[in-house]
Amino acid sequence: MKLRVVFFLLLSLPLIYCSGINREVFYKAFTTGDLSEINSVISTLNNEKQTSLNKAYTGALKMKKASLLTLPIEKLKVFKEGALLLEKEIAENESNSEYRFLRLVIQENAPKILGYNKNIDDDRVVVVKSYENMNSTLRKYVMSFSEQSKVLNPSDLSRK
Repeated sequence: MKLRVVFFLLLSLPLIYCSGINREVFYKAFTTGDLSEINSVISTLNNEKQTSLNKAYTGALKMKKASLLTLPIEKLKVFKEGALLLEKEIAENESNSEYRFLRLVIQENAPKILGYNKNIDDDRVVVVKSYENMNSTLRKYVMSFSEQSKVLNPSDLSRK
């Protein structure tokens, strides 16, 4: 039995790496806040082809990672690295609702002193307008976020 599982996993690895990172894997790391898991997903993303999605995911994870570090100078450095990646992808893909959702989550949770909260209203509007057209995995995370958010409510996401 164990041999079958190992064999299946070995056969699956090329499929996993060819198709890019799984959204569930990314969002699990992004939402749990486990530093080792975040580092592992960042490493995986860095070893893959650098697509727009991978860059946005890496940026968001670095910004999340910054909140888990202890040294203020290192926190700021990692946060800025992540912000540059995510902001570049948003600038090149302004209507991408997933990127806007990632930025919305980070903005709501970022310390006010960073000043990283200037696009909350715009991002909220994009996420709300695009919600019905998002894939089911992303919708699940948007809804979960809205249940504890101060800027996005579950009622915002219901069909009008």
